[in-house]
Amino acid sequence: MIWDDLKHLEALARLGSAGRAARELGVSQATVYRRIAALEDAVGTPVIHRRRGAGEVLTEAGAALASVARGTKRSLDEATREIRRGSDEVAGTVSLTTVEGFVPLLAEPLAQLARDYPNLSVDVTISHRGPSVVRGQVDVAIAVMKAPPEVLVGKKLMTIEYGAYGTAEAVAQSPNRWLTVGPPMHTTAQAEWEAQHARPVVMTTASRALMLDLVLRGVGVGIFPHVIAARHPTLVEVEALREPLQSLSLPAWLLTHPDLRHTARVSALMAALGVALSLKFES
Repeated sequence: MIWDDLKHLEALARLGSAGRAARELGVSQATVYRRIAALEDAVGTPVIHRRRGAGEVLTEAGAALASVARGTKRSLDEATREIRRGSDEVAGTVSLTTVEGFVPLLAEPLAQLARDYPNLSVDVTISHRGPSVVRGQVDVAIAVMKAPPEVLVGKKLMTIEYGAYGTAEAVAQSPNRWLTVGPPMHTTAQAEWEAQHARPVVMTTASRALMLDLVLRGVGVGIFPHVIAARHPTLVEVEALREPLQSLSLPAWLLTHPDLRHTARVSALMAALGVALSLKFES
């Protein structure tokens, strides 16, 4: 016995005829009778009598099943309304993962999101290898990669381009003293470039924030996205390395799972990040 069969009986009992039930359900009258026949096979007894001039009359078993069907329909309708209310309301918790390099760009859009939607809680994970959108461990990801997995949906924010930056004094030094990325980022394209070209190395760290702070203090030069370096007027680019570092350019993507893209809380987060980050990269 399945709901598809029961709902045909419920419609017939409520509307008084197979014809009216068929019109409401958008099926043929023959389909209504076929579904009810399947229901009778499942329970092993007739649920309606078809009487000439009197239409369809419920048997005792049919009346009992129609009552069950009415309760089921009512519960399903209530659950559907609740789900729709939940999906339309920007509330609850939405999760985001990205790499540390994006941290300086997140505070403004996330603060605005909190002001716009006071009932929304955002769970942010900053990690080189964070939770996976593909495996359903997180709702939204900002990722830097050539192309996203085909199972995800979203938008390309912009292509991130990199440069070597330091204070004027650090850039003027010859040779430049380098701060480079360390584990777990040692397998990235940036780390591979640094291994071949960055000499001498005065410090290695996996923390972008620490590297930036040290570079701002004049310790040496480091590789940063142009959009991050532009936030710090005291940083100067090593012009001779602009073209060699073009090989590190990669697109940044804002991604989610297809099942989540129309959920209000996910849509709100993606809209806030999409607008803010696209503007940052364009400016």
